[in-house]
Amino acid sequence: MKFKTGIALILSATTIGIDTRLITASVAADAQEEETPTHALNSVTQRTVTVYPTDFLTYFQRNGSAANFNYDTQNFVQTLTPNTKDQSGNVTLKTKVDMSQNFTLSGSINLGNKSSRTGGADGVGFLFHPGNTDVVGVKGGAAGIGGVQGAFGFKLDTYYNYDGDPYFYPDPSEFSPSQAYGAFVDGTSGVAQTLEEGAQPISQPSNNQFRAPLITTN
Repeated sequence: MKFKTGIALILSATTIGIDTRLITASVAADAQEEETPTHALNSVTQRTVTVYPTDFLTYFQRNGSAANFNYDTQNFVQTLTPNTKDQSGNVTLKTKVDMSQNFTLSGSINLGNKSSRTGGADGVGFLFHPGNTDVVGVKGGAAGIGGVQGAFGFKLDTYYNYDGDPYFYPDPSEFSPSQAYGAFVDGTSGVAQTLEEGAQPISQPSNNQFRAPLITTN
């Protein structure tokens, strides 16, 4: 895969008390051929790369609280945060993605076994940004997106935030008081702002169930 200097892909979880895990099923990217390509540091040089669960540690790195958990090579599960307050952890591709090309990210997310009414929070963010691949965003309502300059992404938010802080704006009022939801997030300024257009309610976490979001670009 030939990468132009591009965008870091991060999957980030923040908590005030959930167990969040990621199963990576596959990550595939197609990058354009260039006569004189520019490469991100440590980028791969074949045209197409498919990342299987057994290759996870070759292509992904763990940051923040996720670095405290070994990758489960039997079940292909990476824990991002423990069932403990005030945690933020992520996994990120070691090489940057050329966003002018197609890629697909598929897998399953476990948001834990506690709704916000029983002390669960905060959710998972998927973000792209132009900085280093070892960055860790701010915990809590920032969803791991706030605090990362130039970030844009999507979140599965399981805790309603009435008030903001320097790293995130309040959640949309239609999801008050305790409706979990998914929405795109603009964090390019370093402050995570939920985009109300297209935001949708989702089920609250329960029974450590894995669900399967999918990211595709064309």
